[in-house]
Amino acid sequence: MLVSAEKRALHRKKNGKVIGLYTVGCTRKNCKACTGADEVGENRWLNNLDQCIQISKIEPANLASNVQVELMLTVRSLPKAPAETYFCVFENIQTTPVIFIDNSTIPPTLKCKTPLEVYIQSGGSLEVKFSLLSNETNMEFVSSKFFFYDCSAFKDCTSCVSSNFACDWCIYENKCTGNSQQCKLEGVVGGQGNSLTNATKFGPDNCPRLAKRDAEILLPVNTRRAIEVVAQNLPVLEAGHPAYECVLDEEVVKAEVMDDTIRCTPNEYSYAEFILDKPILLKVRWNNDFMIDNPYNVTVTLYKCEVNRTTCGKCLLTDSKYDCGWCEKSSCRFRDHCTSATEFLSGNICPDPRITSFSPLKGPIEGGTRLIIKGKDLGLSFNDTQSITVADVECVPEEEGYIPSEQLQCTLSNTEASKSGKVKVTISKGETYMATSETNYAFVIPAVNKISPDLGPMSGGTNVVLEGQHLDAGSTVNVTIADHQCLNIERKDNGLIHCTTSPVRNLTTGGVLLMINNGEYNSHVIFKYKDDPIITGIIPDKSIASGGTYIKVNGLNLYVANNKMLTMTIDEEVFYGDCMNATMDSMTCKVPDIFSKFDPGDSDFMLVPSYGFLLDGVETYQSLQSLEKFQDFKYYVNPVYKGLANNVYKRDDVEYLTILGENLNLASNKDDVKVKIGREKCDVTYLGNIQLTCIPPEKQPLSLDGSDSSAEVMVYHGNLNFSVGSLKYYKPAWTLPPEVLISIVAVVIIIIIVLILGCYIYRYKIDAEISVYLNELN
Repeated sequence: MLVSAEKRALHRKKNGKVIGLYTVGCTRKNCKACTGADEVGENRWLNNLDQCIQISKIEPANLASNVQVELMLTVRSLPKAPAETYFCVFENIQTTPVIFIDNSTIPPTLKCKTPLEVYIQSGGSLEVKFSLLSNETNMEFVSSKFFFYDCSAFKDCTSCVSSNFACDWCIYENKCTGNSQQCKLEGVVGGQGNSLTNATKFGPDNCPRLAKRDAEILLPVNTRRAIEVVAQNLPVLEAGHPAYECVLDEEVVKAEVMDDTIRCTPNEYSYAEFILDKPILLKVRWNNDFMIDNPYNVTVTLYKCEVNRTTCGKCLLTDSKYDCGWCEKSSCRFRDHCTSATEFLSGNICPDPRITSFSPLKGPIEGGTRLIIKGKDLGLSFNDTQSITVADVECVPEEEGYIPSEQLQCTLSNTEASKSGKVKVTISKGETYMATSETNYAFVIPAVNKISPDLGPMSGGTNVVLEGQHLDAGSTVNVTIADHQCLNIERKDNGLIHCTTSPVRNLTTGGVLLMINNGEYNSHVIFKYKDDPIITGIIPDKSIASGGTYIKVNGLNLYVANNKMLTMTIDEEVFYGDCMNATMDSMTCKVPDIFSKFDPGDSDFMLVPSYGFLLDGVETYQSLQSLEKFQDFKYYVNPVYKGLANNVYKRDDVEYLTILGENLNLASNKDDVKVKIGREKCDVTYLGNIQLTCIPPEKQPLSLDGSDSSAEVMVYHGNLNFSVGSLKYYKPAWTLPPEVLISIVAVVIIIIIVLILGCYIYRYKIDAEISVYLNELN
């Protein structure tokens, strides 16, 4: 036997002829996926999909988990082989050998044993993958589903007899079993999947159970009431069996059975949660712990009238089925809980409507303002609103914004002049009541006095701020600038209006038109559309990964845009850097920090996939890569400053301070770096790749804490900062400060002068004494 050169066929010689067996797709693990299955061959080759191996029957189709039997399998197109070739695999449970193969039948049959016992964790049944394995290939070549079940896991009659397994429900023993012969016959309900049962009634319709009901069972808390439900197939209690009981949220009461009705003894129920209602599943039991099935989930809904019904209006809006009303003008209660029937209000209107707030607080005299009025007991329906006036001006009610009892909405009419007054609401339904606001509403004349900035590019996108009087008036606002709509209008709490200019086709200058509801107001302020900014170049086109360095942007009209930012986009994440000091032809931008996305690979830099500028609404420079004259922007590895070359500074010997490091000037120059010694700066004179030099101040700088011993040296490079050590100025031991030397010289001179004067005086006295002596001799 030989393999073809292209490895797509096996060649063998038979009866003097060479036969090719194609191997196309032989790595496929099932028949339908085998691409060469339509080519006829020998030795277990199939010539159409209908001949694929298939488990067509398993007897029994499911099995109790604690029973071991021999499975009978019918397998189509099973390759002929001894029984010991095959194994039955119950996935994740056990593998058992095939003990018999009958090839005389078509299709052939085989037998294998099931596991001795299977553990079912929950649910009453376990679906497993059942496969046949060949020890020739050590592969599972065909599979099907198989179910193990545990009747005892079904805890109620309905689920027990509704299963497809051989399970029956024993009513008087209160259990699901696969061997109901041990149960009382008249109490056996046969399962739908059990063909061997001796039961006389079958299926869930014969289970003892609570009947389906359409009406709710409503029960107010702390109210003594009986509960009645209809049941089916209730077992007759035998002597010694405890009576029926009702269980509701752990409260147990006795129950009476009359024909098909179960009546739970009257009782008071409650619940701790502060919620409107709480549905609780009703349970009926007999013989202490035997439960009657509740397949339709019959529940009892406990409820509290007072929850979230703090006003009369909210109380009267409660569904009538609860029988709640406003009691004694103070609280919402169940009818039977109100001590006086005359103090129980359950009608159509509340007697004390109140206005708690309204908005807006002012509007234009031209009207059209939509007023929202909030309060309590403002009618139970929209039609209860008879009239609304504001400062004696009509406000037409609108159903759109109406919220029963809580909110009214109306549109104001116009008035001739500015004025203010109360909001008044009249509610009427049989009886009439009025609510008056505590605060006044004001009719005003808005005005715009200032716009900033007052110029922007033709492409629009300039965020402007309008200042003036009463700009917060009314319910709607619109702004046009130079006859063009201002977009994204937003009113702030400080009374300002923010909006964004629209693009224009031509250079234009114009005023601001403010429209608030029905009022239109022209202003004297002017806005100018200017030519769009133009960018001609950036220097440098590189930075450090942590950013913080600055680039100079050259161009035209750069001052025109109000919002100016440098953007870097990496992996769909955008990083922003502010631009500043814009003039007609230049501006400065701070390079953003992209260190979190920095990945230079084996290099010391990475190219930014996309970078550009936000200049209000100008789109031309949002991606500079699309413009030929701009180069890719590079981010280099961060610099590292390691320390001082010498931490003692001799002013007389060395004029410069040297700081050592790595990668210092890959993307920066000396202007990007600042050095401080304590509280003083050290002027940077040189930035190389591995060192920086700067000129320290002449005198020892004070440290940050004010001492003059030694000062910390800090390097600030973009967004990075490094502490590189402390610097102390060198002082020789014999050297005295100049002021001390001057003092000493002055003292010496004074002493000499004093000595000379003393000698002179002494000589003068001697001469005088000699003269007197000579005169006396004469």
